[in-house]
Amino acid sequence: MKVLLVLGRNPNPYSTKVLLAMSEDDQIRKEVDRVDVLLEAAAALKPLPAERIPLFRAFGEDYFLLKLKLLVDNGSPLAIGELEQEILTKPSEVEDESVVSLMHRSFVPHRTDESLIRMAEDLLQESISSELRTGLFESFFDFQSRHWYGPVRVPPEPADFNAASTTALRELLKLADMAKNAPISADLKHKVLGSQTTIKRVLEQRHT
Repeated sequence: MKVLLVLGRNPNPYSTKVLLAMSEDDQIRKEVDRVDVLLEAAAALKPLPAERIPLFRAFGEDYFLLKLKLLVDNGSPLAIGELEQEILTKPSEVEDESVVSLMHRSFVPHRTDESLIRMAEDLLQESISSELRTGLFESFFDFQSRHWYGPVRVPPEPADFNAASTTALRELLKLADMAKNAPISADLKHKVLGSQTTIKRVLEQRHT
């Protein structure tokens, strides 16, 4: 398995061809653990090359949440683009609640990543469910460690607004503005407003 991950980090196009060939192997496709490692290997190279996108589309709902996590962690433009497409074409068998839980775990530590913020802006302009819409705003502007993660020893931590790039902070303000007319709870709108105030304060400090 370690060999496969090393292969995944290799930028040589031949490595991608090997991974693609493996994704078509019926024996590998029958074994969940092997598919998990294959997908991890596919996402191991940064930036993600376009030739690897078919690897994620080769596996369906059983691996949906893993694919989302790996694409977020990769974070490169094509990975985030594929993440957006995966969410927009979510299999009906995958419950929105599971995707929101994944957002809480994986988006929160990356909530100051510019490409992820822009992806959220794009998704909010699409016909996504109210649950996913709420999950997006929560993941960027709220944090409920105990409620979201339970009594885990090392829960995910939200990315620090103070450490974010100025461009990312401005994108976050645009995303926060979208909450004003969004069909979300008043409580969540209040939390978005609180984060928005914090972000504006950080930006002001940088220009003083």
